[in-house]
Amino acid sequence: MWFVVGRRVPDPNSGLRAFRREDVAPFLPVMCGGFSFTTSMTTLYLLSGRTVSFVPIPYRRRLGRSKIRFVRDMLRTGQLLCSVILLYNPIKLFVLLAGGTVAVALPLFAVALWRGSAAFGLAGTLFVLFAGVFLCFGFLADLLANSRRNV
Repeated sequence: MWFVVGRRVPDPNSGLRAFRREDVAPFLPVMCGGFSFTTSMTTLYLLSGRTVSFVPIPYRRRLGRSKIRFVRDMLRTGQLLCSVILLYNPIKLFVLLAGGTVAVALPLFAVALWRGSAAFGLAGTLFVLFAGVFLCFGFLADLLANSRRNV
């Protein structure tokens, strides 16, 4: 969550949320229903500059079985966070993609130097070029997101 909103969020899925219906209404088209509603509401409020307070409370261990399915709900939350990043700060997602692509290119260059292999050098160069393309797409997406918000 910190990467997305730039702030530590103790637990995005639990706690009491107090809000006015008219304040959350503009976000409804992009909010997830069900389990991820609380995560999406917290994320969207923080990204739009609304006030969010986290007050720690004592609570007991859960009785019974959890309804959370780890892999399924982790994938849904990841999808939600990617969607929200693309709406509010798309450059973050594209910088992450470009960084991952460069991280793949560096070992390829190392192998190319170690073995003297032109094929690995070419593959590393292609990955660096893809990273540049990701950054360009990120700049365009960020420009579009900012122009949409300023209208």
